[in-house]
Parts: sequence; C-alpha cells; structure tokens
Amino acid sequence: FPSLAAAHGGDPLPRNVHPVSESAWVLATNFGIIRGDDPEHYICEEAFLGGDNYLFAPLGELTWVTFSETRVMRTEDGCNFDEVFELTEVPVSVSSNITTGDVAFLTNQDDLAPLQLSEDGGKSWRALALDPGKQVHWTGVELSKDGEAFLSAYSREDADKGAALIYTVSLETGSLTLHPLP
Repeated sequence: FPSLAAAHGGDPLPRNVHPVSESAWVLATNFGIIRGDDPEHYICEEAFLGGDNYLFAPLGELTWVTFSETRVMRTEDGCNFDEVFELTEVPVSVSSNITTGDVAFLTNQDDLAPLQLSEDGGKSWRALALDPGKQVHWTGVELSKDGEAFLSAYSREDADKGAALIYTVSLETGSLTLHPLP
C-alpha cells in the first residue's frame, strides 16, 4: 500500500477489487482508489480527503462514480469530480456495469425513490419507484444482464419481520419479481 496512507493515522483497508478490463483492475480502499498498474500509490489521493464513508462504482481505470453522505460525484480522470446528484445519506448499495455504462444505487432515504439508475455512466439519473407489496428495508443491488437487477431486502412487517427477500427488478418498468428462498 502507499506509504502516504500512514499520514491518515490508520491502516489502509482494502474493500473490493474491481476488474475494469481483461488486464486491469482497481482496488477500492478506505482512503481512496489504487490501480493495478501502480499498486504503490493512490490515484489522486487527496480527492477523497482521507474520508472513508463512501461507495465506489467503477466504469474504467479512471472513470468512476462515488457516493458519499451528501452527493454523487463522477470523474473521468480520477482527480477531478463533477457533482451529479445530491443526497442526504450514503446509499445502502451501488452497482455498475462497465460494458453498458449503467450505474445504479439503492437507498432507504425517505425523500428518494429506492432505486436510482444512470444509463450514461453516471451523468444523469432516473428514479425507479418500487412496490414490493410490503414494508421492506433495502440492503443490496447488483446490475444483471438483459435490463434487470437483483435487489435484496428484509421484511419490516410484523408477520415475517427480518425475513430475507430477493427480487429481480425490470430496469425499464421498475416491476419487481420476488424469488422464493429455501
């Protein structure tokens, strides 16, 4: 890990490795992003201001969308970011598809539709209102092929409170399909 990480007062902690091409990867850490071709240094370390409360959706080695408590930011060079969406809390989950340029985030934020989708690499967003037919707490999103995403949640209804729920959602219509669990 970069020696500069010691300046933050704690150990750099890896979060996820994301393949971004046949031969390239990026590593999201609690302090910033590291590229596979330069694993000794962060990409523009100070862009993250030493903060560790963010989520990361890569679209390439230097093209990403980041999600914090107050905003969604987009970069094409890893250093210069444009704000593309305002938030009041960190989303619960994010997902990106490098091939299509789609990015999605899932939130339980009261004033937003739970699922937000970008089909242009994070430049613009559209809301997908979801109707699971019961009170749920959303926990995860993973973009799939063929215009769908997988969503996870747990029930907040008294009859089955805490039960795990897995859905697929049409990214065109927002219609949900609940999948039975064993």
